[in-house]
Amino acid sequence: MNTALSRVRSNKAFKYYKFKNKRNSKSWIVALVLNLLGLPMMYIAQNIFYSKKLTTVIDAGKMFEQYQINVSIFIGIGMFCIAISAIAGIFIVFSSFDYMYNKSLVDMAYSAPLSGTTRYTADFLSGLTIYLSPYLIGGIIGFIFGGITNLRIEEEFRVIPDLSTILPIFLGVGVAMLMAYALTTFVSVCCGSLIEAVTYTLILNAIIPIAILVTVFGAMNNIYGILQDEIAFNLTAVTSPMGVLMGTIQSSIDGYMDGTENFIYNARHLLPILLITAAAIVGAFLLNKRRKAEDCGKPFVFKVLYYILISVVTYCIITAHFATTITKVSIASAIIISAVIYFILEVITNRGFKRFWVSAIRYVATALVIMITVGPFVKTDAFGLFYRVPDINSVRSVELTYRYYDMYNQYYDNDIAIEVMFKDKDKIADIIEFHEKTLKNYKSEKITQNSKEDIYDFFQENYIFGNTDISYKMKNGTRIRRSYNTDNNEYEIIKHLEDTDEFKDATIKMIEKRLTRAGKISLIDAINEEQITYLDPVMSEQENLDLLSEAIAKDIRAGVKIFNQDLSVKKLGRLEVLRSEEDLSVIWGIDITEDHINTISFLTQKGYSSFFSVGKERFPRADVGLYNLYLIKTDEFIGNSVYDEYKEYSVNDLYYSHITSFEPEQMESARGLVVNDKVRELASNLEEFRGKSLPKYLVKFGSKLFSVPGEFDSLADEVFNSDVAIEVENFYEMMLEESDEVIAEFIKEVTK
Repeated sequence: MNTALSRVRSNKAFKYYKFKNKRNSKSWIVALVLNLLGLPMMYIAQNIFYSKKLTTVIDAGKMFEQYQINVSIFIGIGMFCIAISAIAGIFIVFSSFDYMYNKSLVDMAYSAPLSGTTRYTADFLSGLTIYLSPYLIGGIIGFIFGGITNLRIEEEFRVIPDLSTILPIFLGVGVAMLMAYALTTFVSVCCGSLIEAVTYTLILNAIIPIAILVTVFGAMNNIYGILQDEIAFNLTAVTSPMGVLMGTIQSSIDGYMDGTENFIYNARHLLPILLITAAAIVGAFLLNKRRKAEDCGKPFVFKVLYYILISVVTYCIITAHFATTITKVSIASAIIISAVIYFILEVITNRGFKRFWVSAIRYVATALVIMITVGPFVKTDAFGLFYRVPDINSVRSVELTYRYYDMYNQYYDNDIAIEVMFKDKDKIADIIEFHEKTLKNYKSEKITQNSKEDIYDFFQENYIFGNTDISYKMKNGTRIRRSYNTDNNEYEIIKHLEDTDEFKDATIKMIEKRLTRAGKISLIDAINEEQITYLDPVMSEQENLDLLSEAIAKDIRAGVKIFNQDLSVKKLGRLEVLRSEEDLSVIWGIDITEDHINTISFLTQKGYSSFFSVGKERFPRADVGLYNLYLIKTDEFIGNSVYDEYKEYSVNDLYYSHITSFEPEQMESARGLVVNDKVRELASNLEEFRGKSLPKYLVKFGSKLFSVPGEFDSLADEVFNSDVAIEVENFYEMMLEESDEVIAEFIKEVTK
């Protein structure tokens, strides 16, 4: 008997499911058309434009230049159509559950020979079918044409990336659509009015990422060491449909650039997304069982959703006001703004001012709880939670990311950051000690997170240890990540780790990886930055790139540092790599010193011996041009001030300012130099100025500063008092009139 009854109900459920599909068939057709105009049309357009038979790579290149704009237009149209189809999902939910908001339909729906569970399941699956099946059909057809594209067109000439890049994006968008459908269904079951259902669906999807951002960048704003961007992104990406979409796209870009694992393939990301989606589906199912026909028309059937959302909105407003500082003004402002918004929502929901005093009591209680919680959290930096250092016995491994600041070139080599994994217990202990000292110094000095980034201090080394990322992998499977702006005193604790095999191997791995993506490679002279030797003719061959990488690796294993901090080691120049011919601003580089024996040997074999010769030509074409080269009497230039900080400022300012920007009295102690043999001799013996002591003479060349060794002071005196030493103002005028015949004649005369 029970079996027969279940069969009857099953058949009715399936018929009801087909009925709902037929009823919403117009929506399905519209969604299908939109999705067919998406991925399939993108690939079809690319194949049509490449229909001409390609015989050479040159033909393909010309066709790519000719048609990439046309294909890009279809890509834009396709993305727009898919977006419209995905956003329309919320209306499909409301169409599937339309009887929940329509009193003329609710009695008919509830009187049908179906159980509430069967009706809900059929409605849910029908809407999901109408919503997702067009997307899946469009994707399958699109991938078929994508496969044809892969067979016909070389990768470098495709406007649309290959399937391995598109597939995770397609899956990510699908997961985001499923999550949006589930959350919309949950809100629909909680609401009895279509207006509330639509409004609070939008509010729910917006408030989740907003609450996360407010918490991370507001309540956690003053916590030193946390990676705010990373925390906010990771939390947002797994808690809302918009976040899933953002995470998918960003991960695809990162994966395309450096080959990292895609967001949607990571179980650590996918699991919370599926849990939230499942919770919304199950929650809607359970609440629907308690829903009655007479609830139709009410703003909220289950008002708990409303109270949660209005509390979160109040939390966001108050926390945003407490982000920087908690004062009487910020408290008053938070109360006024949050109260106004709270009562507006209450009036709309209650359809008037009924029981307004209850709303007032509820707001006061909500605001007090939030302020009592958020206030101490902000004031105590999350109750000191993020200042705890892991116990060594609970740590499995530590990844340390080294970054250094180049004082003279004025930038962080972020693209050359070295990521090193340490598993040895003694080395982990050193890192934990470094971590503890960094936090101790922070607490004792009461500094802000960015206070150690002041690059205008008087440093004595070229490369200064900058910010460090620490990533602990715990034995329980969790990770703890911190980022600190550290100084050289703290750096001393872990400096010896640079001599370990782990550090050398990580450095070599980084160099190899960067060289495989090299665009232009050049050698920059240590003194004359205008002296550039381009290695592209040789390094365009992969074999030579591999040999260069191998030579650098041999030097690193021999103990040579790619960041030259040893004052006694002579720097010959810098090897710089640009990612591409077009992207000239993105560079990374390493210093080439006299200790780079293998690197110098390889480059010499390839015909670049002149770059490393002792008597090389520092200033070519000196007989027809001038250089930003100045000789400065140090003591006279900085003056006889009794204030040490004035000396420090004056010398430091030489790095960042043009010589003509100084006071006239200071410029009397400086001369612009026209290059002749004596100037060449002086320049060939210069040393990079590291601030350790002030020499008698300094030489400013562009943005670089050099010191004249004491044994060459007499030569510097002779140059300073010769015809080639021109007063700064006159020299600057000569620089502006370099092509003038009179100036050219003068240069030839003094350079004899």
